[in-house]
Amino acid sequence: MISPPQLIYLIGYRGTGKSTVARLLAKNLGWQFLDMDAEIEARTGRSIRQIFADEGEPGFRQLESDLLREVSLLTNHVIATGGGVILDPKKSCASPGFRPRHLAYREAGDTLESYP
Repeated sequence: MISPPQLIYLIGYRGTGKSTVARLLAKNLGWQFLDMDAEIEARTGRSIRQIFADEGEPGFRQLESDLLREVSLLTNHVIATGGGVILDPKKSCASPGFRPRHLAYREAGDTLESYP
């Protein structure tokens, strides 16, 4: 039996610390870290802001969903997604084929001290 890819996706609103937490978690696990927004910027040679200006939100969301499909084939990665990656259920982590085994929720402003 083939084991499923070992992936952790961090999903949340911008500025909530997804990239920071993903980087630390990947280091702790000995896995690779991937920031989807940074990867899109590197591949296109444009900032997210510029992609939105050039192509609008639909163009950016297409780039995002294409990358999401690609990274879903990786293994041993912690992935910081863009904040809007769950907006289109047909193209995102919210799609029927996306089956997370664990889901964690984090709010902006919470701290480790706020957890029991």
